[in-house]
Order: sequence, then C-alpha cells, then structure tokens
Amino acid sequence: MIVAEIFAGLGNQMFQYAAARALAERLHVPLKLNIQSFDGSTTCTYDLDKFNITAKIATGSEIASAVSLPSSSLKRNWLRITNRLKLSALRRSIVREENFHFEEEFRTATRNCYLFGHWQSEKYFKSFENVIRAEFTLRAGVVEDRPHLVEEIQSRESVSLIIRRGDFLQYDHLNLYGDNLAYYHRAIELLQSRMHNPHFFIFSDDIDWVKQQLKLKTAHTFVSEPYPGQQYKINGRRHQDLILISKCKHHVITNSTFAWWGAWLCADRNKTVIAPKQWFKEGFLWYNGKVADSRDVLPENWIKI
Repeated sequence: MIVAEIFAGLGNQMFQYAAARALAERLHVPLKLNIQSFDGSTTCTYDLDKFNITAKIATGSEIASAVSLPSSSLKRNWLRITNRLKLSALRRSIVREENFHFEEEFRTATRNCYLFGHWQSEKYFKSFENVIRAEFTLRAGVVEDRPHLVEEIQSRESVSLIIRRGDFLQYDHLNLYGDNLAYYHRAIELLQSRMHNPHFFIFSDDIDWVKQQLKLKTAHTFVSEPYPGQQYKINGRRHQDLILISKCKHHVITNSTFAWWGAWLCADRNKTVIAPKQWFKEGFLWYNGKVADSRDVLPENWIKI
C-alpha cells in the first residue's frame, strides 16, 4: 500500500495525488491519502473529495504504520533480510522529494511506501494520463452552476487568463506577476497574432483588483467572484473555476499550480498554452537548501515567455 501526504492548496493537492496515483497504478497496489495537514487549518481545505478520485483516506494506524521506521541497526537487518528473500512487498520506505525537478528515483519506490513531496511535473504521471484525467472530473453532486458560461466558453475562441495574487503577494519568491501585468500583455499580443477574435475569460483570486488594473481592448469576460483577502482558498469556487478553465480552448497561466492544472486538463489537442518561463524568483532555495530547479514544471509543448 502507498500512503501519500496531501497538503497545501488545490493545485498542490492535485500534483501530489497524480504522482501517487500513477505510482500505485504501476505497482498495482492500493493508494491511501494522509489529509491530517488540514486538521484545524485556516488557510487551506482538502478539495480532492470534489473529484472522482479512487483513493481512500488513510486511517491513523495506516499512517503510523507507513511512517514508522525501526532503529538504524534493526532497519539495516530488516532490509538485508527482505532483500535476500526478495520480499519486496514487505519492504517499507519513506520517499521524500529531494529536488524540485523530476526525480528518476521516484520510479524505484517500493510497493509499501509513504510519499512526501510536491511532485510538480507531469513526468511523474504522464504514462497514466488517461487515469488522471478521468479521476479529475467533478463527482456526481458537485455541479457547475454556471452553464451559461460553459456554453459561452465552448462557442467562442476562448482563452483562459489566470492572475494569481492573494497569498502570492506575501511570498517574494512567488510574486513575480501579481503586480506586474507586462507578462500578460505580451501573452495577449502573441495570441492575437495567432488567432482570429480570441475571447479572454479572466480568473483571479483578486478579481476586483484585476478589473481596475487590466485594461483590455479585446473581447473579455471576468469570471471569478470577489473574495476578500485569502478567502478564495477557503470559500471560493476553486474546483468549479478549475473545470471552467479547462473548458477554454487556449490558456495564459501564471506561476501557479492551480492555473497549471486548468490548462493541463483542457482536452483540446489544438490548444495553445502560454506560461511564464520563470517559475520562481531567481535563487530561491527549496526546503533542502538547494536552488529550486523548475525545468520540469512545464510540459515541453507549452510556450514559455
């Protein structure tokens, strides 16, 4: 059994789930989720339950069993015995992300392991893309209550444009495009040169600010509703907005995992996705003290500017 720790916002949760789901599929073992990080949280909520995911929530005893390791000497003896007898099903390991870029070692995880990391690259789950796409659909009972927007998006040369501010304004390494709209104007000009009559559908966690600052001369629709402060991450229609984004034919995303998933879930084979070439502020250190290497975040066929 694989137990994956799920934490942070919706986009992060989806990366963590997709990587773990693909690994479980490849190894033919059950997947359970540790969602204890959301207990008492005032900044994020567990949102994967809005989708048709197949993984179950891990019990406290399952989590304890997955993360418990014997003393160093006992662990060495245990691994030596299980290796010698080829009892791979009994070996347990904690797989912790060491680098932000794709790690080949992830594929060598055992059938019984605990996953902790962000895993922000489609390389972790590309081989099981159809499984991931099927599970990241809204489950029965969670409906999009804006059908008129779906119809409008599907009837036009629709382009989603996502501007992330909110909590990003607090983090210097992430706030690259929250106040600076030059990137978006470059992306808009590029798309206008490539397509006839694009219509931009604008999503943001600070939509009132965007309405005041983003001056567009092309056809556009402001989609997101206003939520004060960081309340979009708590009360906003994140999952519904995500599905609306995926219905658009083309995409302009920011350095946000939420925006990434909206573009990735778009099934249009002729889609154009424009993404920022710089994902973090230069020199940003990952939690292991290494410079965060974002070379594997964006799919190869997306346009980076």
